[in-house]
Amino acid sequence: MDYTIYLSTIPENQLLRIEEAKELYRRAFDNQLYYAVRDPDELVKLIKHAWQWDKNAMPYYYDLLLWHDVYDENGKKEDKMSFTEFMKKYRDQLVDNTGKPLVEPVVFKNPDMDIYLWDKFADLKYPKFAFQKGWRFSPCESDNNEKYLPCSDEQLEESIKYFNYALEGGYHCYEDLTARMLFQQGYHYKDKEFKKISKLTEYRKSLIPERLKLAIDYAEIMAEHSSIIGILRVTEAYLY
Repeated sequence: MDYTIYLSTIPENQLLRIEEAKELYRRAFDNQLYYAVRDPDELVKLIKHAWQWDKNAMPYYYDLLLWHDVYDENGKKEDKMSFTEFMKKYRDQLVDNTGKPLVEPVVFKNPDMDIYLWDKFADLKYPKFAFQKGWRFSPCESDNNEKYLPCSDEQLEESIKYFNYALEGGYHCYEDLTARMLFQQGYHYKDKEFKKISKLTEYRKSLIPERLKLAIDYAEIMAEHSSIIGILRVTEAYLY
């Protein structure tokens, strides 16, 4: 297996944005009902991007490889086109901008490679993957009363690092980021029912003034966009 992470051969201004890749996949393939091809032309476009190392397209191609097996196992339904049929009919259209036939990267041959790749993409600061990895380090444990338990500063700092990578890349993850900076549980709420909110005065013992100021700056941005949490935190900041 070649573990090299390659740069995309697609010009930067033609790479898919995060939401564009998501919508393209939604239009191209049905992974909820029929597990079949919706729009062959859109699927051609998606695969072209994925096979040329467009990082935002690659997760959806992996997803497609997973779900098309469900379709093939269950048999043909409602005269929908399976991925296998699609490849037989449209394989010759999978070419680069010069008309040269594309080759599926070897990483797609191993379904477990996506775990490795997503981890490395996050470390390279690709925003979608950094955001996902930030959640991986986020606290998720609760006690029998469904209250969030405190987590270590190390966990929170790792989560903050990757959320910052995501923020730099365009993800507006201010709410998640501020919660991890401010509170030992890493959440704005104390419970999973979202009924008991953590007060600003219940901040992490290790919180430094610079982080507190940054969190309030982010809260102001959130408040300007009508976030209830943002409005609350700014109000508390003035109050306390």
